[in-house]
Amino acid sequence: MKLIQNFIKTYINRKLKYETINTLISFLVVLISFFIILIFIEINAYLNPIIKQKIFSLIYSIIFVFIIFLLLRFYIHKHNIFNNSNYSKVAIELIEKIPTKDRIINALQIYSKYDSKDSYSDLTINAINQLENELKNINVYNISLSIYKKNIYALTILFVIFIAILNFNNFYNAYYRLFNKNKEFHRNIPFSLNLFQAETNNYFYKGDNVKIIVNSKGDSPDKIEFYIKSKNMSKKIDKYKTKQTYELNLNNINEETKVWARYNHESFFPFNKYSLLTDTFYIKIKKRPEIKRLDLIVNPPKYLNIDKINHNPSMKKIEAVEGSKLSIKAIYDKNIKNGYISFNKDSVVNIQSNINEIDTEININSSFDIEIKCTDHDNYESIPINYKVIKINDMAPQAFIKFPKDDFNLKDNMYIPLEVEVFDDFGISFINLKYNINKPYYLIQDTLTYEIPIKKVNELNKKNMNFTYNWKVKNLNLSPGDELIYWITAYDNKENEHNIGLSNKFRAYLPALEELYFEVEEEQEVIEQNFDDMLNSVDELKSMYDDISKDILKEQVGFEQSQEIASMNEELQQISEKIKNLESTIETIEDLNNKNNLINEHLGEKIEKLQNIFQDMLNSDLTKLLDELQNSINEDDFKKSLEQLNNLDFEIDDLESQLDRMINLFEQIVAEQKLNELIKKIDKMSEFQDKISETINQNHNEKNIDPMLNKQKDNLSDFEEKLQQAMDLTQNLDSVTTNKIKNLTDSLQLNTMNDLLEKISNHKNKDSMIENSNKVEKKLDSVKNELNKIIEQYQKKSTLEMLNLFSRIIKNLIDMSYEQEQLMILSMNLKSKKDTMIFNIAKKENILMQQYKSVFLQISDLSNKSFHISTKTSKTFSQIFVYLSKTIAGLEQGKISDSKKNQLKTMTYINETILQLISAMDDMQGSGEASGYSQYLESMEQLMAGQQQINQGMNSLIPMPFGQQQNGNGLMESLMQKQQQLKNQLEQLMDENSTSSTNNQGDGLGKALDDIDKIIEDFKKNKITQESIDRGKQVYRRLLEHKNALQNRGYDDKWEATENIKNEWNKTNIIDQANSKNKELNKLYKSLDDIDKNQNISNENKKIIQEYLKILINEKIDEK
Repeated sequence: MKLIQNFIKTYINRKLKYETINTLISFLVVLISFFIILIFIEINAYLNPIIKQKIFSLIYSIIFVFIIFLLLRFYIHKHNIFNNSNYSKVAIELIEKIPTKDRIINALQIYSKYDSKDSYSDLTINAINQLENELKNINVYNISLSIYKKNIYALTILFVIFIAILNFNNFYNAYYRLFNKNKEFHRNIPFSLNLFQAETNNYFYKGDNVKIIVNSKGDSPDKIEFYIKSKNMSKKIDKYKTKQTYELNLNNINEETKVWARYNHESFFPFNKYSLLTDTFYIKIKKRPEIKRLDLIVNPPKYLNIDKINHNPSMKKIEAVEGSKLSIKAIYDKNIKNGYISFNKDSVVNIQSNINEIDTEININSSFDIEIKCTDHDNYESIPINYKVIKINDMAPQAFIKFPKDDFNLKDNMYIPLEVEVFDDFGISFINLKYNINKPYYLIQDTLTYEIPIKKVNELNKKNMNFTYNWKVKNLNLSPGDELIYWITAYDNKENEHNIGLSNKFRAYLPALEELYFEVEEEQEVIEQNFDDMLNSVDELKSMYDDISKDILKEQVGFEQSQEIASMNEELQQISEKIKNLESTIETIEDLNNKNNLINEHLGEKIEKLQNIFQDMLNSDLTKLLDELQNSINEDDFKKSLEQLNNLDFEIDDLESQLDRMINLFEQIVAEQKLNELIKKIDKMSEFQDKISETINQNHNEKNIDPMLNKQKDNLSDFEEKLQQAMDLTQNLDSVTTNKIKNLTDSLQLNTMNDLLEKISNHKNKDSMIENSNKVEKKLDSVKNELNKIIEQYQKKSTLEMLNLFSRIIKNLIDMSYEQEQLMILSMNLKSKKDTMIFNIAKKENILMQQYKSVFLQISDLSNKSFHISTKTSKTFSQIFVYLSKTIAGLEQGKISDSKKNQLKTMTYINETILQLISAMDDMQGSGEASGYSQYLESMEQLMAGQQQINQGMNSLIPMPFGQQQNGNGLMESLMQKQQQLKNQLEQLMDENSTSSTNNQGDGLGKALDDIDKIIEDFKKNKITQESIDRGKQVYRRLLEHKNALQNRGYDDKWEATENIKNEWNKTNIIDQANSKNKELNKLYKSLDDIDKNQNISNENKKIIQEYLKILINEKIDEK
């Protein structure tokens, strides 16, 4: 057994040896690693000796502990003190290492229980002996035990690394510093910091600014820290590097302060942190003289009426109005040795020594700088106090014309409603209006500037004003084409010399005649465009109607048809809006015409009538019918829908015809307005030519004559152009008038005038210039007379045509009414639809329908010419067709009762149309459009007045006693000329109004002409007697009788009948029945009287019958 135990013991000793070697190698690996780490740390750390000493002490302690540990472990394991190396555990470990496997541990276990007395003890001994014999053959040193190769490799590598890094300076230096643990080594910082102060010493005045600079060398950091410490303050300020320097500015130093700079190097590793300090700078304070009190007082000029102003000394800008005075009063906290106040660095007020007060006053007439500074007896300087004195100019007022805007048109009013706004910084004194009058270039210019006081300000310091001023420019005698250039001048209350503020210049002008007519033409173009748009809308309306008609006839109605009706409503609304626009534009034209007298009263009435037609069109039933059609469609009532469809068709056609009528009437207005424009134009040309003659007479060398002549040539050219326009406009209205205008254009009058104007321009002889100018005036008068004659004939012709149309239409309608009445009488006997009379009555109703169509053409023609046919008349006339058609349809379908009702309706609408036409004709007569009757009477009155003056003159020529005669030949010659003129006027009046009616009165006027001829003969013989005077009275009496015959004997009716210019027919007999030998005429006159006396006939029917009788009387008179 001893052999086994020795075997195990030998194995244990060998194992302890190997484990000790492995542990030692591991310790060396750790130790070398630790040293390498220390070297890396030392590269940047620069550990101080204390730390290094502690580190090495720690290392030595660890080594010592490690050796003790190895020795103790070896001893404990070898002697199995704590049973760490018992044989059983080692035997278990050897199971895998030797061939005996587990027999050693078995032997140990058996041996531990061995008993020599046991019967099996021999077996035990044999087993142990056998094992020992086997162990003898096993070499314990051959059992596998080894040193850990990984540790040897690690140790080798670390050792090589350690040796290698020592070849590098940084590592070697770190190694050297580390192992010289008792020596302190300083870090090599790559830069240096040196504090530098800009001043030469460290004494500063309280409130001074101190600049401290730190210079750096080398690779200095971007930022360092400045530390500032005083009794009441301690703070740190970061400053960044600028060109190798760091600057710190300390403002307003008030106490002693220490300043230094420091750089702290921050690192993740605490051992790598370090800092660099500069020297400390000590700031000491010295006290300078200080102002205890400073008063700055501004005294404004007296005219501003402003109290003195105490200026706040802390505000460095002193603003004062020009002319103010600045008072300066300063008190220091100590006596001063010397000092001064400088103004703009060139004007100085000295301060005496031992005085601590300043008191002075200066005038402010410009801007300047002030500096106050002094030195005390310690030669300490005070802080300079600087102020900037700013002179505020008393600015000129600002004036604005708020209304009207520029280019104000004086066509509406001869005054300008000015809205004026004026501002001033201190006060307004008064406000005036200035203006120039600019004449057209061809006239002598007014070079003066006029000024009107419009506002006097009594309130002091009134800084702003808003007021209105109605500037009446009527008394300036402006002419068309003149313009006013006006502006506001505002004056402030500055002493000695006012500041003046001017507004912008504005222009007002009195438009020339051409401008006014051009404006009217622009509005007319708008109307024409609206007419075109409306026609397109009506076409669109008709197209929609056609679509929906087809659908309803096919009984295909639904959502699409409802949408179609809605679209028709929208289109109709657009038409209504266009009509409103037309009405507004017409109103604008009328306003322009009325305010500027562009048209005569007759044309003005036509424009007003056209406005009424527009208003009537706005009351169309189309919208209502569309709504009813929509309702009938919604109710699926196709019969009612068809009826509404027919009504709608009628209304759309009526709308289209009304629109066509408006276009025709508007064209008539445009044409007549152009004729009016020609008259106005020729009048202005005559006035202008008269002005040319006047200028030549005053100074034929005047430089403005040529421009005036050129302007007149332009006027002639423009007049020719307007003549051409008039021809184009009247082409569709009256070809006769167009031809007459063409003849006037082709005449030599206009060319002759141009030649005469050219002669005036070329000849500088005064007499020749005046002669040619007078010829131009006469030519212009001739053209004007010819133009007036053309217009008058056009008006008479158109009036005659209208009255003829009125008469024919009324007569035809009366015939229709009579025929319808007869048919109604026949229809009263109808009882059954099988009655044979129905066919004949229906046939006659169809004939009546043909008559209606004929009258329809007539009344359409009339409505396109006359403004007196209202929309109501057109609708009433259209109802005749509706009920006449229903009558015929009812007769053909055997609906006798309905036909009778429709016959009555037909006759009712015929009679209503007649009454409305009669009323329209009366309206036309009342407006003066129908004839020149009133002008004729007025001319007669003028002739009577002229004859009365001649008669009075002849009374003064009767021989006086002693053969004396008043006034002599001069008066007689003058009276003869007047009598000759009166004769010419009477002849012209009779020629222009030579009708059958005037011929009936011609005996009186003819005898008057005979008497006038005899009076003229007496004048030529220089022999005025009582017989001459009696003839003059007889002429006056005949003229008076002729006028009274017209007024009192109903001649106006006869005039209207023969001239077709009607007035009141229900006054007296049409012509003198006593002179009529025609029995039929007498019978008609008697019937006319009887109707007037008959009380059983209604007024409406009476009027129709009277009108019919008058038309018959006219026809009989025309036949005679």
